[in-house]
Amino acid sequence: VISDGDASSAAVTRTVTVTPVNDVPVLSGVESAALAYTENDAATVVSSTIVVSDLDSITDASLDTAEVSISAGMQAGDVLSYGESGTGITAAAFDTASGVLSLSGEATQDAWQTALRLVTYSSTSEDPTGTQASADRVVSFVISDGDASSAAVTRTVTVTPVNDVPVL
Repeated sequence: VISDGDASSAAVTRTVTVTPVNDVPVLSGVESAALAYTENDAATVVSSTIVVSDLDSITDASLDTAEVSISAGMQAGDVLSYGESGTGITAAAFDTASGVLSLSGEATQDAWQTALRLVTYSSTSEDPTGTQASADRVVSFVISDGDASSAAVTRTVTVTPVNDVPVL
């Protein structure tokens, strides 16, 4: 309605249709420093600071799957694992051939963030680098809302071997 001070115009209405789009979930906040892992260490959390967000959580409150993988430098004996967090998210057995740990469960962003912060790296090998020198693994995280997957975020794990005492 517009008025010139003497008279007002008739009301005009306009319909606006808003079409929602699926926003891709986002992972961030992974530590930039390499994670130090020494042969025979206990399983070590890969990222205690990873952040999960999905802008369209109002229309799709759940995320569905994630993959954590050793995307570079994998050696025999490397293991990624996940301890249950009570969030309804479960893990398939770590695939030693592909280096992938698959997680699934319809859960909130907070539950997924908790779960991803519990993923650990370890090595069962007595020669985890094959060179007796430190070597890097790159661990990648990707999450999906069932419609789209996030870009990968990564953290380097620097593995240091131990010169074991010879046994006669």
